[in-house]
Amino acid sequence: MSAVRGISPTTAARCTRSLCSGMMLTLHRVVIMMTNLSDVAQPVPDNRDWLGKIVRDTWVEAVHELIPDPKPSWTEPWETLADPFQREVDKRIGEAVAKGVVSQIKAMFLPDLPEMP
Repeated sequence: MSAVRGISPTTAARCTRSLCSGMMLTLHRVVIMMTNLSDVAQPVPDNRDWLGKIVRDTWVEAVHELIPDPKPSWTEPWETLADPFQREVDKRIGEAVAKGVVSQIKAMFLPDLPEMP
């Protein structure tokens, strides 16, 4: 058993994969909706708070679905996160996924465009 509230390592690994998959899918959909293919050569807009909030909202939703009786800190909404480290991690995840999705869209639909710096 793991030290995390009695969750076995196998269950913890499955939950982690599900949470990451959910975040990737949500951010992928958001980036596709906000990306105009004619503007895809431009870097992702610098709206780190917005991307971080999407990551956190997806995390909280998945935790409620996958883990019975989660720790309150796991389900704390973006607006009330007091720890700047947690916000920064969510922002970095959001940025990385958004940049990856934009690069994937470019590769699929506009392969001759140069890579973003």
